[in-house]
Amino acid sequence: MGILRYNVPMDNTKICTVCGNTLPLTDFYKEKRVKDGRYAKCKKCHIEITQGRFNANKEKHRNYGRVKSLKRKMKLVKKFGGKCACCGFDDWRALQIDHINGGGSRHRSEFKSGNSYVKYLLELSGEEIGKSYQMLCANCNWIKRYENKELLKK
Repeated sequence: MGILRYNVPMDNTKICTVCGNTLPLTDFYKEKRVKDGRYAKCKKCHIEITQGRFNANKEKHRNYGRVKSLKRKMKLVKKFGGKCACCGFDDWRALQIDHINGGGSRHRSEFKSGNSYVKYLLELSGEEIGKSYQMLCANCNWIKRYENKELLKK
C-alpha cells in the first residue's frame, strides 16, 4: 500500500510520509500552513532528517552562526559609538554594552534569548541609549562593576 500524503483518519491519527507508520497527531509537529495543522513527517523522522542535514554540513552551519553573531556585534558597536565611553579604547573585540545604573544581568534575564536582547538594543533610540546604556571596554566595565559593588550578589 502506498503512503497517502494527507491521510488523517477520524481517530486523531496520521500516517507519516517518511516511515509510513500510523501515529497519533501528537507525534507530529504543529504547522499552521497545512490543512490538518500538522507536518507530514512524524517528529522522529523530522529529527533524523534535520540532524542528518546538520551533520552533513556542520562547518557551514557553525560558520553561519559565527558570521551572524559577528554582524550583530558590529551593528551594536557602531550604534553605541564604537569606542569605550571611559577611556576611548576602540577595538571591537573587547567592547561591551554596560547598563549605566547597573542591573544588567537582571534586565537581560527578562528576555527569552540573547538574540531577542540584541534585537531590543538595536531598536533603541539614541536618547534611550544615552540614559541607560554606554559602551565600555572590558577593563573599564570590570573596574566600574568593582567600584560600584556590582559584583556582590544580592
